Amino acid sequence: MDKKRALLFVNGELPAAGRVAALIQPDDFLVAVDGGLEHLKLLQRQPHLLIGDLDSVSLQDVVRLETAGVPVERFPVEKDESDLELALDSVVKRGYRTLRIIAGVGGRLDQTLANLFLLARPHLADCDLRLDDGQTEVLLVRQSALIEGQPGETVSLLP
Repeated sequence: MDKKRALLFVNGELPAAGRVAALIQPDDFLVAVDGGLEHLKLLQRQPHLLIGDLDSVSLQDVVRLETAGVPVERFPVEKDESDLELALDSVVKRGYRTLRIIAGVGGRLDQTLANLFLLARPHLADCDLRLDDGQTEVLLVRQSALIEGQPGETVSLLP
């Protein structure tokens, strides 16, 4: 598995921002997926990439990031893919295989389900792809998986 890791911040709920902050490693590639930029701002982190249709980001934030040299990948609002799908494709093309979707669980049920279904995309089968909000980590086990935790923590396995 590639050692490089990408953290994709989406515009869902982030109930444990402090725990997410502790997850961030110095070499992580931080991606603001549209409104997920707000979570990075809360954590006082600048993304390495802003991507999406940018309907949930202020023009002021876009200009600030572009001025700072952060690449911005804009897409039309009318499209067949979600902003997160586009972001996943972008980071995989960049060579990342360890991917964490941050704040992708909770909030709107339709968005949560769509994010969960992304775990099963065939072209991501060789990636270590997980959703994490600092409290809950979700992954699809294809062959095997290493699950780390502490005694007393809850682990659910759904066949």
